[in-house]
Amino acid sequence: MKRFLTIILTLITISAYAKVQYAEHSVLKEGKWIKISVKETGIHKITYQQLKDMGISNPANTHIYGYGGAILEENFAVGLDEYKDDLPENAIYFHTGSDGIFNENDYILFYAQGPVKVTYKDGSKEEICGLYGLYFLEVNTIPGMTAASLVPQMVRAAGLDMTDFLTTVIEN
Repeated sequence: MKRFLTIILTLITISAYAKVQYAEHSVLKEGKWIKISVKETGIHKITYQQLKDMGISNPANTHIYGYGGAILEENFAVGLDEYKDDLPENAIYFHTGSDGIFNENDYILFYAQGPVKVTYKDGSKEEICGLYGLYFLEVNTIPGMTAASLVPQMVRAAGLDMTDFLTTVIEN
């Protein structure tokens, strides 16, 4: 009976960790990557011209990857729905102006986690991890993650115009 229980517990443990998915290779393996840093959590803006100045020839195909600066859980199994063993792609918003083409005077907005993570409601915590949150820009042949972006979907669901929403966020 003891051996049977040991086998059952082992199988349960193995099945719990079987959910962990590992990438075949890192997204950083190929392509041109540019590291950027943020000092605080919030919505950040990168202009078309800044992307060109970084050496990006086709800024409309920019992707942003990273977890930011907060301390991650030591056990990734705790946050299986949130974390994976590679850098996740972040949702970005391309402001394309009236012509609908990403070019001069346009910009990208993205949400970034800075180096401070606060969790109160008295599971108290305030963690500081370094001076900056780090993200990585990459350019390839397709536009960055915009259709899957949750912020534009939430704004539309609330019946708001995305441009008005972002203008308000930037100005305030």
